[in-house]
Amino acid sequence: MKKFLLLLLFSTSALFAQGEIENLKIHWPEEYQWKIGNSQEDDRVNFVELVPEKESIDNWTILGTMMSLKGVTGMPMEKIVELFYQQTKEKANDAKLTIIEKGQNAGLDFVFVQP
Repeated sequence: MKKFLLLLLFSTSALFAQGEIENLKIHWPEEYQWKIGNSQEDDRVNFVELVPEKESIDNWTILGTMMSLKGVTGMPMEKIVELFYQQTKEKANDAKLTIIEKGQNAGLDFVFVQP
C-alpha cells in the first residue's frame, strides 16, 4: 500500500515580493533515508517530493511532499489546504487529512498536514 507523508508550508506574505526569504528546516523520519524524487520551482510555488533512498518517484511506498506558495494574498489558509488535499486525493483516493500544526511566524501563514 502506498502512503503519503505530506508536509505543507504555505507562505502568504508579501515578504517574498520584497526579496526577503524565510528558511525552514524539516527533520524527516531518518529510517527512510530520503532523497529528492521531484523538485520544481517558479515565481509562485516551490514543490518538492521526497522518496526513500531505494525507491523512485515512479515506484514508491511512501511519499513526502513539501510545497510553499509565494506571495499569495487574499486566500484563506483553509481554502489552500482543501485545494491541495483534493489534488492529493487524485493520487490516493483513500487519503485522510490531519492538521498537525498551523499558525503564523514572522508574518507568514503556515500549516503542517498529514493526509
